[in-house]
Amino acid sequence: SETHLMTKHPGEIGMRFARLGSKRIIGHVEAFDDKEEAREALQSWRDNGAEAGLAILLPTPVNAIEPLLSSCDSVLMMSIATIGTQGIPYDTSAPARIAGFHTRHPEMLIAVDGGVSESNIADLVRAGARRFGVGSAISKAKDPAAAYVRLKTLAESAIV
Repeated sequence: SETHLMTKHPGEIGMRFARLGSKRIIGHVEAFDDKEEAREALQSWRDNGAEAGLAILLPTPVNAIEPLLSSCDSVLMMSIATIGTQGIPYDTSAPARIAGFHTRHPEMLIAVDGGVSESNIADLVRAGARRFGVGSAISKAKDPAAAYVRLKTLAESAIV
């Protein structure tokens, strides 16, 4: 299971989830007081058996996470302007931002969350993303299982 912590001070909360068996813990870089707090949290999640990742909101400059990449197993790049509810519109600047990050850090696993759909998943894959948080495109589909298969097929066919 994956735990995406959209909370302030995610360190202790993430450690509890890791101890309960969550395989991947992701905290927002913006939620930590400083880089040392983030580094300590990432290490504690790893020490408790989970992969450790950082999420970054669309308006936050990517250099906010770059000093912490050696402590991360993945980076979750949000592709919406705000968080908090499902269905927030996808920001078309996301693929360029992801591609720029991927060019600088080709070894880092990039996940994307926010507005991922059939109309943009291939662009996100071509930009360098390999994991996706998909909500509305599946949950609001008439046939959620078929929507999942279409998204998976589109993503896999875009890998070069």
